[in-house]
Amino acid sequence: MPPEHGGRDASIFAVIPPMAQRPPYSPPASHCAAPKAHSVSSSAPTATGSPPAMSLKKSERYASLCNACEELHCGADALQFRDYLLVLLFLKFLSDASTAASQPSILVPPGCSFADVAKLPGSPDAGYQCNALISRLVAANPAIQGTLDSVPFHDKERLGYTKDVADRLGKMVSIFEALHFCGDPAAMRDDLNDAFEHLCRSFTNEPCKARVPLYTPIELSRLMVQLAGLDRATTPEQSVYDPACGIGTTLACAYDYTLRQTGYSLRLFGQELDPLTCAMARINLALHGGSQVRVGSGHTFANPLYCASPTQLESFDYILSHPSFVYKSWSGALHPSKDPFGRFELGIPPDKSGDFAFLLHALHSLKKSGKAVLLLPQDVLYRGAVEGSIRARIVRQGSIRCVVGLPANLFHGTSVPACLLVLNTEEGSHHSGILMIDASHGFVQDGCKNRLRDEDVQRIADTFHHRTEVLGYSRMVGSIELEANAFNLNLPRYIEAGTA
Repeated sequence: MPPEHGGRDASIFAVIPPMAQRPPYSPPASHCAAPKAHSVSSSAPTATGSPPAMSLKKSERYASLCNACEELHCGADALQFRDYLLVLLFLKFLSDASTAASQPSILVPPGCSFADVAKLPGSPDAGYQCNALISRLVAANPAIQGTLDSVPFHDKERLGYTKDVADRLGKMVSIFEALHFCGDPAAMRDDLNDAFEHLCRSFTNEPCKARVPLYTPIELSRLMVQLAGLDRATTPEQSVYDPACGIGTTLACAYDYTLRQTGYSLRLFGQELDPLTCAMARINLALHGGSQVRVGSGHTFANPLYCASPTQLESFDYILSHPSFVYKSWSGALHPSKDPFGRFELGIPPDKSGDFAFLLHALHSLKKSGKAVLLLPQDVLYRGAVEGSIRARIVRQGSIRCVVGLPANLFHGTSVPACLLVLNTEEGSHHSGILMIDASHGFVQDGCKNRLRDEDVQRIADTFHHRTEVLGYSRMVGSIELEANAFNLNLPRYIEAGTA
């Protein structure tokens, strides 16, 4: 089996036994129980007497986490426990990060760590004590107020009465008992993103799938950032916007990449429909140290948060977004034909086509010199009727620079194949055609899912920036050919499969 993306071959999980066999939680002697091969530095402490790191792919590394979560809800609606598990995951991360760093970006006061929560299940008022502990932690960090403390651990409707709360809190704590984040800050944040991704797997059963945030794999976020050309940012006043930001993975990736490549700390803007997911995004971005960050919760179409006036949206230098593939009834309380911002002048997408609505919103939110990269389901390239008309108008005005076809089966919770659209609204910049890239064959299999490798990401980025044509992989398609195909952008029409 090919090696995992990025050479990450050491587990941050020990093998988690069934709940009934687990001993009471005790914090590790050191913050790092299983150092990762790619994240150990000369200054990073390591634990003594810890078990050897396991060489596992991500799917195997986190299988115990998923299994424990499924055991917890045991056929019940997984969302009954989702909020609590996400809060405990982030609390565990903050606790480990605070121990590892001499100057942590988020302070964990004495008595407010994950280890302190782990002592509560035996208490008669465990839920109230947990609330108080988390409230003290949040009060010490103004940047994350209204985040972790928004979830009530004394909720009788979801967790039951006193004994039930203590029992369920103990089971939830035990899920994370063998999870230890360690190494340099960037590696720790990658591990947090991985853990979040696999935690979401336990929420992706059919009854609740549409309400679960679709996680963006970190390698896709890194690819989007490179395609947007953030390494060419010219001032810290430039802005990055994600209208469906989830937990802020792509915004955080954009911040880190630009800071590393240019030295600039760009302004970050995000909007997320789900309040708790939005709260997690605020914590995630606070961990990266950005000083110019605005992330809020609300409906992107009915209530866009960033407006220059009642009839004009704010415009941004870069837009990076991965809207949910199951976004139904996208308009909410908005009447699209009466949109005060004029976002749907090219056409009103059908009610089930939230992807096209986000595409039009992004185009309307870009500066004239701006660039956007959207991760969308692949059928936006060829769906007909109203969507076909909208796509034709977008292509005619020269807004699509590149189409990238991605491998199938990249996401948990859906097998829908995806594509990347690279957009540029600068007048007259790329009316000569669209660069088509068929990157569907470059990946590594990881359990039941596929992942892009570093070399796959780099090949796509290099092909785009150099506008390279490679037989069976990439091709510039001119406007005449696009019109002859009725602006159907389905990649097999332009690139012969299996010849690269």
